[in-house]
This record gives sequence, C-alpha cells and structure tokens, in this order.
Amino acid sequence: PTLLVHGGQDEIIPPEHAAGFSAAFRNLEVHLFADAGHVPFLEEPTRFRKVLAAFFDRRPLLDKQVLARRFSEAAADYPEHTPLQQSLAAELAAETRRRVGPRGTCRRILEIGCGTGHLTGLLAGAFPGARILAVDLAPGMIAHCRRRFGDGAGKTGRIAPGQISPGRLAFRVADAETMRSRDRFDLIASSATFQWFNHWERTLRRLRRLLRPGGWLAFSLFGERTFAALRALFPPGYAMGQPLPSADRLRRRLRDAGFSRIEIATFPRVRTYPDTMAFFRALRKIGAGNALRKQYQQPLPGGELAALAARHDRLHASGRGVRITYEVHQVLARR
Repeated sequence: PTLLVHGGQDEIIPPEHAAGFSAAFRNLEVHLFADAGHVPFLEEPTRFRKVLAAFFDRRPLLDKQVLARRFSEAAADYPEHTPLQQSLAAELAAETRRRVGPRGTCRRILEIGCGTGHLTGLLAGAFPGARILAVDLAPGMIAHCRRRFGDGAGKTGRIAPGQISPGRLAFRVADAETMRSRDRFDLIASSATFQWFNHWERTLRRLRRLLRPGGWLAFSLFGERTFAALRALFPPGYAMGQPLPSADRLRRRLRDAGFSRIEIATFPRVRTYPDTMAFFRALRKIGAGNALRKQYQQPLPGGELAALAARHDRLHASGRGVRITYEVHQVLARR
C-alpha cells in the first residue's frame, strides 16, 4: 500500500502527474492538498498527520495475532532471557513511585503488557494499597501470571511475598489498543510494550480517557536509535521491524492526545552477545522478532542475513562479543 500526498499548487511536479503514479503503484491512495505547493507535509502539517494516521489506521503495520502467539510461546523462558526488560521495569517503577507521590493517592492501576509480571510485582510493592488490573495481548503471558500470583484469590507472588493481599491483582487477556473498561485509573503503567502499538494517536486518547483527572501515564519503550549500527547495514527497502519513535515524536503524540506535564528521559542501554546471529536468536527466543504484516515485509534473500551479521561482527565485535545498543525513552505524563 502506498500513500501519495500531492500539492495542488506544486510547480515542480504538477498534480497531473498523480495519474502516472496511479498506473505505476498498486493500492495507491492519493490525497490532493489544493492550496499546498511542493512540500504539503510542511505547509499543512496538521492535515498531513491526520491523513497519515488514517492511512495506517486502515492498514496496521503489525500483525497482533503473530505477536500474541510468539509471546505466548516465549512465556515460560521469558524471565530468564530478559534482564534488560527487567531492569527497565525496575527503573520505571522507582521513578513512578517517586513522582506519583504518597502511596495512598494511587488506588487503581492499569498495567499494559504485563508479560510475566515483573513490573506487576514491583507496582504492588510500590503502591501496597492499590488494586491492579494487568493486561497482555498474549494468553500465555496471562496464564503465567495467574500461576505466579493467582488472580484476585489472595495467592502471593514469589517476588513479593506478603505484599499482595487478597483481591488486589487481576489478569486479563486484552489488547490495550481496543480494550474497554468501566474503571478509571490513577495510574496507567507499561514497560517495553508501547513500541508494539499500531494506532498511537487513537490509543493514547483512549488511555487518557481511562485516567481519572490528574492521573498519571508512566511507560518506557525503545526509541529510534535502538540497534542503529545494525539497522544502518540493511539495504534500502529492507526493514528490521517497525519504526521506533524519537523523543520529539513521542512528546508531540502525547500533547496531541491531551496530556500535560510531559517528561521524557532518553538514555542508552548496552547488552553484549557472543555475536550478531546470537542477538537475532535471542530476539526470536523472547518473541520480539519482526512482526510486520506480510504486505510490509521484504525479507532479505537467503544467506544475506548471515552475511550482514558477519559484517556487523567485523565492525563492532570485541574480545568479549558484540555490543548491541538500545535507546530507551522513559515517559511520565499527566491527564
């Protein structure tokens, strides 16, 4: 699918040329901005963002069924292979506890993408009076959490014995992009999940409506410079997965959704793997491989991925292995 936005006053490429593009591209969608010139995305940025968002709303990038299956299959071994995600959850929980304020002020929490429950347990400890609804797209992850913590039945989790009283936790299979809830929450928290959203603008507005006035949204996710050295080696037209956001884009999306007091801290995290192919295998092991829908995928020809990995090793490996850099955004915003 291709989107063409053309300025009606474009003197460099007149709008009549759009007919030629229609013949050259399958599934082409054309929007003519009658009063714009050669750069309609700069001349009418608000309208352009709305057109772009609507285009992707109708054609989601990520296959959520593939994501749910992969993460379900990875649930049993997920904690063993995700030290980075666990450290990010701990940092988010600590910062959220510091910023949200006295423990008694946060009574209802929604956690998005709970995975195997690491952040869930940390939130339960940070806010001992709060009731927590934890949701995840993957049924296997929710089943893991129910075995680990129980589901509102008063069973304690292994990582926070004695801190989880009866009825405090509930786990539900749900996609945060489409879920409905009659509850309103003091805090919505999520770690390493938002990068899997298809519909950012719509979902952020939905989450804002689920917050009580003055409620907090706290999340961390991976940014656009994640795997930058590796992504740079992919040939033009080939993607290593979905695009990841910059801090500026995140801030704009949150502001457009109606959030205030937006604070974004961006920092690198580095992990070392034996070699680049070991890194690719580790991603697949935790369910985090390429989940683009088939119409957006252009897989590397056979053998090219191994050649690309070998080139990355030559450029970036040391005696201790190859260093892979993640960019992390930690975000707090208020309704």
